[in-house]
Amino acid sequence: MNRKFLIIPEYEQLDKTMELAQQYSLGFEYNDFFNPRIYSNKEEVENRCNTYLKLPRDRSADTLHGVFLDMVVTSRDPLIRSYSRKKVEQSLEIGERLGVRGVVFHSGLIAELQTASYLDSWLHESEAFWRMMAKSYSGVEIYLENSFEKTPEMLIRLKKKME
Repeated sequence: MNRKFLIIPEYEQLDKTMELAQQYSLGFEYNDFFNPRIYSNKEEVENRCNTYLKLPRDRSADTLHGVFLDMVVTSRDPLIRSYSRKKVEQSLEIGERLGVRGVVFHSGLIAELQTASYLDSWLHESEAFWRMMAKSYSGVEIYLENSFEKTPEMLIRLKKKME
């Protein structure tokens, strides 16, 4: 089912969210998993996943907002890079588990840093990483959205490289 509008389900008020979704034929964008802190609490992740899986609804047109706070998958610091990539993978695993259409991420591009070497490095590393994620997690679409970019130029360049 292709829903044109999505709402963010309120975990603490799922009855109301379900009522709105049914009334207006709305999809969900699960925002429970954008904060990396939640991944430290495996029980909470399990509870939320299990709760969403039990809802009597089709999730195939829904999206999940993947982790983005403090994440830099293109970081030159190997520890930050590794940590960030692990959290992205966890988001994708949850997306596949829930059976959503796609998982949304932010680019991680530092908008104020406009040197050619930084932009070229970001573009190269982003392409390699997102290609690897698309191959490894083929059961879910991956979306990159702007966050702090002042123009869409770098996301357009990344899209063209990945075509």
